[in-house]
Amino acid sequence: TDGNILGYDANGDPEAIATGSAGEVLTSGGAGVASAMAAAADGGWVFVENIEASASSTILCVDQNIVAGYDYLVVWEDLLSTTGDADLIMKFGTGATPTILSSGYEGQTLRALSTTVTGKGAESSQVDIIIAGGGAAGAAEKRYGSAVIYNPAAAEATAFRHECFYSTTNGSPSLLIGGGWQTGTAAITAIRFHPNASTIATGSFTTYRRKRT
Repeated sequence: TDGNILGYDANGDPEAIATGSAGEVLTSGGAGVASAMAAAADGGWVFVENIEASASSTILCVDQNIVAGYDYLVVWEDLLSTTGDADLIMKFGTGATPTILSSGYEGQTLRALSTTVTGKGAESSQVDIIIAGGGAAGAAEKRYGSAVIYNPAAAEATAFRHECFYSTTNGSPSLLIGGGWQTGTAAITAIRFHPNASTIATGSFTTYRRKRT
């Protein structure tokens, strides 16, 4: 049959291993036991998509592709805005369009610059989450970071955490780290990133997912 793999039985005679289902992998049964197709292990982060930004006002990750029972990780690299002093903003969307949620974000973001640590977010209802602070445009001010969104497809408040490293206008290294939640209970269907001013000149957003159980 098309898709079968040849193996050998206990007598050493050739036999066909059943094709199995799409996405399954060949799994050993051990000595004296026939191999078989089985679901692949899914305990770590698995690639979902990559989006290259170029003069982009917004980046919409995993739009309508968020699956129940998974956490999601978005990693951004070489991120550069077209004008200086722009914050990178994260918001969530719900429904098929999606509808971007503009309230109900709670959390805290801390910024470390030289020997000073300051709060950049607030532990009260916010219109968005700042996940990367400002810095004048230029090669030295590219941002590198990530955000983990926990079980976004569940009909409950969605928790997240994030971190980002970048250089400020005068070349000083800066680190932002934080976390929080979106207090709404609708399932999240998309994750949106955008600068609070200008556009994203260059950079990439790569999304992964990890099975929760």
